[in-house]
Amino acid sequence: MNNNLLQWFNRLDPLPWRWDKDPYAIMVLELMSHQTTLAVMLKRYPLWMEKFPSFEALARASEEAVFLAWEGLGYYRRALYLHKNAKKIMLDGLPVPTIVAWRSLWGVGEYSAAAILSRAYDLPILAIDVNVKRIIMRFLGKSFWDKKDAETFLTYFHGDFVQNPADFNQALIRLGQLICTKRVSYCRDCPIAHHCASKYMLRLESKNKKDIIRQDRYILLGTFEDKFFLEKIDSGIGKDFYRIPEIQENIWHELRASQLDDATLLKVRKHHYTKYQDTLYPLLIVFTDEDDIVNILQKENFSWLSKEEIKEKPLLSAYRRIMEDALAWQERRDLF
Repeated sequence: MNNNLLQWFNRLDPLPWRWDKDPYAIMVLELMSHQTTLAVMLKRYPLWMEKFPSFEALARASEEAVFLAWEGLGYYRRALYLHKNAKKIMLDGLPVPTIVAWRSLWGVGEYSAAAILSRAYDLPILAIDVNVKRIIMRFLGKSFWDKKDAETFLTYFHGDFVQNPADFNQALIRLGQLICTKRVSYCRDCPIAHHCASKYMLRLESKNKKDIIRQDRYILLGTFEDKFFLEKIDSGIGKDFYRIPEIQENIWHELRASQLDDATLLKVRKHHYTKYQDTLYPLLIVFTDEDDIVNILQKENFSWLSKEEIKEKPLLSAYRRIMEDALAWQERRDLF
């Protein structure tokens, strides 16, 4: 069975990061790929690397620029971790090539450290995440995980692993994405099925449904002299991103009724994050007095932003779509 896994891997169309050896590029890949689908990674990873191609480039960037580049990927703390790590490495240099040293960086766990060391330094360290655990447990016919299982698994592939740990770890990732998936395994196409204890015996795993907390949020997008009133989030989810301010539902309805000539209901949008799903009801009002909206919203951490300035500010993805709707409305209005 030696070489079967790598031969299969080498026949696949290579992903853009297949031959990366730069510790920076691999760290970005690992942190960005957490909670991000492959389809999204294929679009966003090259864009990030074009904008911030090195630790130095990322360290020089402002936090706002980093968040803007990360916009839409969610779990924004990952972007903050990358930024902090870049600054630290520019001051202290790269960590020595050990698991302990790399785990000292923000957001770098056991798996990410192993992936970086195996690919950037060719060290024979198996990168084990939940998907690799699943492959190993199925291969060995185990129903629970034991750390010793990794050693047992590697006895079947020792030559491949030691000679090319970078490709071996990447091959396991691709195997989990394409063949030995969470819900079903395509055993006929599996390059390591010959010795797999669970071959053709797997049943679909039930998909755990998360309890989604649904919330209605009534938001007011005020505009004055072609600038928009936005607030900066100062804590919690989306910290340091911008959003459209929320107001009480009864005030929202009162404003909509009393400002008929100047109020426009924009498209209702959904905002999904962690275990929440917010339904956003955006009301756009053109104000003739700047103080009116300030008094209505009573927000402290706010900014009046032009169309050009908004493009340079990081917004939570649902709010970005609402802003695009508002700007499109503004352009239509200006035509008449």
